[in-house]
Amino acid sequence: ENSIRVNHDDGSYSMMDKDGIMRYDSGTGRKYHHLTKIIKFVCGGDGQAPATRWIPIGSEFNGLDWEASLSISDSLQASSNEATIHRIVLTQTPGENPRYRNGQWEMPVMGYTTYYNLETDSRRYGDVAGIMIVTA
Repeated sequence: ENSIRVNHDDGSYSMMDKDGIMRYDSGTGRKYHHLTKIIKFVCGGDGQAPATRWIPIGSEFNGLDWEASLSISDSLQASSNEATIHRIVLTQTPGENPRYRNGQWEMPVMGYTTYYNLETDSRRYGDVAGIMIVTA
């Protein structure tokens, strides 16, 4: 095969071939393909409860050992001037695992902002903006 392989002192190696760059980490046994993708999204609830949003990560990760990390980028606008932020959540939906659909993997994401209105003693779910960082 036409490739370049560099062996590292710890038993790990890096390789470049027609499929791109790959690193094998002997400490973890994982292969990294030096592929990273940033996906921006908004998710939330219907005002009453949080909901799951299935976010496609792209077919370029098919067949690879990939991981996804989530980060909050904005709490978005409150429903009124009297509402204050009570809680912000962004996580993989509890009890759900990634699924393969329409030729690519999708991550189940649950994210929301809870607003509390002191005047009416009520809580309301709102949207949250986030980013997903997918690496393989």
